[in-house]
Amino acid sequence: MARQKSRNRRLGGVYQKTHFHYKSKSAVLNPKAYTISETAMMMNDRTGLMGLLNDYEQEFGKIQTAEERVTQIEKEFENLKRLVAAEGKEPLREMPENMLERYQTQLAWLDVTLEESDKIRKLLSEIEVSEQKIAGNGCLKYGPCGSGKIKNGVLAEIDGQFVELNEDKILVINHPSSPYHGMIVQDYRKLVAEPWLRTRRGSRNKAIKRTSLPPRPEDKKVKAS
Repeated sequence: MARQKSRNRRLGGVYQKTHFHYKSKSAVLNPKAYTISETAMMMNDRTGLMGLLNDYEQEFGKIQTAEERVTQIEKEFENLKRLVAAEGKEPLREMPENMLERYQTQLAWLDVTLEESDKIRKLLSEIEVSEQKIAGNGCLKYGPCGSGKIKNGVLAEIDGQFVELNEDKILVINHPSSPYHGMIVQDYRKLVAEPWLRTRRGSRNKAIKRTSLPPRPEDKKVKAS
């Protein structure tokens, strides 16, 4: 987990100035100012936002990198304090000015990175709330036909059910109102859609009742991301 924002630390003008600079240049926090940037365009839908969030929160991602830069300067200060003490000099209580400036610069970068991650999560949450409001309108309206919609080169829906990549990069149905919520898409196609279509020849593109859906293979549920 990322550390908390550093607002509780004793921070000076370098932090404030740098934080303002990084924040004003952020395409995530100021998408209207950077509408043609790749980042701003990725913020238009769930798939793009999930990709952005992964860039921040994955191992060696933006958050971890920013944290490691802060931690490295903290370690430098601890080593310097030990060196000063070993020489019999008065103990250091604060970082030297040049080190403090570097430290506050990296803290500002870390905090803006965390704010960006929070913004992406908030947008994803808003999309999920919106999707829940319309969930069921098109979900499995014509049954499990295996009909999908592609967004940004990746399957985003199948039979009106939302799809996303889980933490293992596997496409999974992520639609709580669906009886197939949590199923791997490949299993859904093979174990649900294909058998159902064989029994529905001549009846495709006709709306069905939810009670007519085939049962779910219960052992084919995985965790959605």
